[in-house]
Amino acid sequence: MYKRQEKESLGRAFGLQRAFDHLGAVIGPLIALSLLSAGFSLRNIFLFAAIPGVVALLLLIPVQEKAGGEGKRFSIGRIDQNYLRFLIIVLIFTLGNSSDAFLILKATAVGIPLMMIPILWVLLHLVKSISSTPAGMLSDRIDRRYVIVLGWIIYSAVYFGLAWAHRPYQVLIFFLIYGLYFGLTEGVERALVADLIPREKRATGYGLYHLAVGIGALPASVLFGIFWRLFSPAFAFGFGAGLALIAALLLLFLVRSKAE
Repeated sequence: MYKRQEKESLGRAFGLQRAFDHLGAVIGPLIALSLLSAGFSLRNIFLFAAIPGVVALLLLIPVQEKAGGEGKRFSIGRIDQNYLRFLIIVLIFTLGNSSDAFLILKATAVGIPLMMIPILWVLLHLVKSISSTPAGMLSDRIDRRYVIVLGWIIYSAVYFGLAWAHRPYQVLIFFLIYGLYFGLTEGVERALVADLIPREKRATGYGLYHLAVGIGALPASVLFGIFWRLFSPAFAFGFGAGLALIAALLLLFLVRSKAE
């Protein structure tokens, strides 16, 4: 009964976590902008920024964690092949998921003023925050793979759109739609990890998941920059869009939706 209740709320829980994370990314820059406008120095603003971090650490002290697994020795051979396929697919997607700094570069290239970039960034995180919890709740009711696939398809569509966008309003629209990709995938992917990995192996499972993302993140931005420079921004965005579509199809057809 407990496991069933847990599975029915994992998406909501991870979605709520991502929603508050992105809400902080909305409020923080607005506070910093207000303090700058009020005449505070950057030194003082950085000092103020340390206060929430200290408060968060203090709030963690009374938090208790439930007992985990039985302390079995780590072995990659103990990881289910279905989960390994999931990790490979995540790596493929991540290789096309370059730094969001390139989106800012695209925004300035089409004529969006630099002073508007922070506002654009705040709007992006606002969409992320608003969409994360509903997407997580949706994944508790249907196959989580479908929610992730939808998010990856949106990512692909945004990158294809940015490849050919030439006007500020077009980039603004794609920026806002881009936020939906995060809402549909960040928390739901973490919930899917819990579905695919037995309870006693979850720490290893999450470690491998973040390892796959980390391995793909650096070359993704390097490749994007090379393609941007040697070919064109459209080619670079098209490359990311293509890998996202490939990853979506592979996830749909090669990964089972739960551990067996």
